[in-house]
Amino acid sequence: MTKKFIQDFEILDRKPCTALCRIKGDVVLFGGFAGYHQNIIEENLPWPQVLVHGGMNSYEDRVLNPFDFIFLCSLFKSGGFDLSDMSVKKKIALVGTAPELERTLKVIDFTFQGPDRIFFKNAGVESKWRDQYLKEKKYFSLKNKKGKAIHLGQMLSCHELGSPLPNRWSVERTKNMFFIIRDLETGECQELDVSPNENETIKPVWDIPPYYGGFPAALAFSLQILGYGSPFQSKGPTTCMVLRLNGLAVLVDCCPFWDLLAVKTGVSIAEIDALILTHCHEDHMGGLLKLIRRGRKIRIYTAKDIFQMMLDILSWQLDVSTDVVKQYFDFHPVAIEKWTTISGIDFFFQYTSHPIPCIAVKARKKHRSGLPAEIQITSDTVGMTCAQNMLARGVISDHRYAQIMNVFEGDVTIADGGEAGLHPALQDFMGHDVRATFLGHRQNEATDVPLHFSFVEPYHLFPFENLSVASIISRAIDSFLKPFPNIDAGRWAQILREAAIYRPIATGQLILQERMEESEFLFIIGFGLFSVITNNQEVAVLHSGNFFGENVFVSGNKKRTAHVKALTYGIVVGLNADVVHEFLNDNPDVKNRFYHLAEARELLSRTMIFGQLDVVEKTNLALSLNKIQLHAGDYLIKKGETEDCGYVLSHGALEIPGTETVFTPPALVGEFTAAGFTERRTADIRATEDFGLTFRNSLSS
Repeated sequence: MTKKFIQDFEILDRKPCTALCRIKGDVVLFGGFAGYHQNIIEENLPWPQVLVHGGMNSYEDRVLNPFDFIFLCSLFKSGGFDLSDMSVKKKIALVGTAPELERTLKVIDFTFQGPDRIFFKNAGVESKWRDQYLKEKKYFSLKNKKGKAIHLGQMLSCHELGSPLPNRWSVERTKNMFFIIRDLETGECQELDVSPNENETIKPVWDIPPYYGGFPAALAFSLQILGYGSPFQSKGPTTCMVLRLNGLAVLVDCCPFWDLLAVKTGVSIAEIDALILTHCHEDHMGGLLKLIRRGRKIRIYTAKDIFQMMLDILSWQLDVSTDVVKQYFDFHPVAIEKWTTISGIDFFFQYTSHPIPCIAVKARKKHRSGLPAEIQITSDTVGMTCAQNMLARGVISDHRYAQIMNVFEGDVTIADGGEAGLHPALQDFMGHDVRATFLGHRQNEATDVPLHFSFVEPYHLFPFENLSVASIISRAIDSFLKPFPNIDAGRWAQILREAAIYRPIATGQLILQERMEESEFLFIIGFGLFSVITNNQEVAVLHSGNFFGENVFVSGNKKRTAHVKALTYGIVVGLNADVVHEFLNDNPDVKNRFYHLAEARELLSRTMIFGQLDVVEKTNLALSLNKIQLHAGDYLIKKGETEDCGYVLSHGALEIPGTETVFTPPALVGEFTAAGFTERRTADIRATEDFGLTFRNSLSS
């Protein structure tokens, strides 16, 4: 609770173990927790210029006072650093006890500026990588316009509790989470208690997704995306994934609140068998405390330097020795640039180029047929443009350049697609076949990017699904859109992110029921085989890239007109009908072509001759059909003519005059001449009523 005495005092935000306040013009953060900077972004709050340690180091197994990311954001987003002048305008102030300040400075220095030569020697790292990293670290270091490095002391000032701050106020901590703030000019005091209430819990600013369900635990090789967002966005989690390796659950990084996401996919904290840690930034390891305090050791796979960095950071954050932290882990150092086997799956680890040591992860399942067998996770790294600049400046060799670029090569690549500089720019990927590339780690998702890019941020385009499968779905959507050359690809990408559902389907599962289920979605088949059944007869077999449920767009009929049953395991992508309607109405050319394709394809499926065509052939034929309009008494065919077109009747009725022969949909007429069996028409055929939906084509083709 607070008792307000200081006039220039305001609480801007209050969370468990956290308060963002304004004190005599200064924005001040008391405490904080891993991931809190996303609250500041989401709620458009001012960035703090003063960071006050709360005294407690953890709560609910979540790290408190994570000032490394807050410092970074505050320095560059609050006007403390002038990027045009490349100079520090105002230092960020740290407040705490002398030991707290020492530990906090070490964490910030480690994660912002990277380890030094002595660290690598003590960690037992090979000199070749040490020397190369130090060259790249120097390249990444913050410099002024003269090229001179800007040191941490130029960006930070440290103040012990009770000492005066520049704006003539001070803060004391009488116990953990309880502060007394003093105005040194007026003598007024202010109490502030940020300790959590009985029912308060720390939670993320973004909404936790509903239960999606995960892949079966026994699945040999799959990857579920829990999060892959930029640390500088607030719409979703940062980086964490779950690899399934022959029944084992292996985390790849563990962002803040990963445990809340894992539960929603059926993965409990206790079920995690191992951790692969790519590097030691908060957005990749901010949730580690939740994992190590579960009561048993966790196997960890990473490089020696990254493991030692993790031990040091946790020891400083928790105020314990590295030996105590080490007891929570069963460390397995990974071989760099050599294939190694973990739980029956082959892995390849290599160093990326980043301000702190970071590894990319490639996983490969041998002899996996039908689906891509290799998944590449780049983690944080530079893109092609930055790497070329480093090569030109002599920072890296041709061999190191090839290493850096190699992390983007894989059957399926989950790529760091952040902004230019420390991360690749979108343009860096344009020269590649990127249909199997999934971009994450982005602050924004531009809607004008090529459709074949898939996103894994804030939630992956294919939430929590197998990425090998997802790459096939991406190709299937490309196939679905091929008949529409004028389509607004950016708007479709937005629809797929905002309005699509992704539903795994078991063999034999009935997806739609004829005349029973209301039609709310257009479905695209990601992969698998599906049977379309009408009046107890199979009229089509659909596969990847095909779609169904289009009758709602063409006829306005809200009831299903056919059964659709899965012949194999598969995944379908459902597009919300209202959103698709809106898109089509905004794109009349695409709308007309889509309506024509849907109507003509459905008509061909009902005919005996064309109903069993391969769907690709049927789609091509449907697009070649042209509508014609007839009035009652109009002749469609004249006896003796040599015209070689055939017709498929969709509405109305036709007759052979003078006979009792009547044609009703979906009758074919004129097909013998069109197919070359007769040179001339053998009978007159005319309309018995007005209608405009007869389709005409040279059916011999």
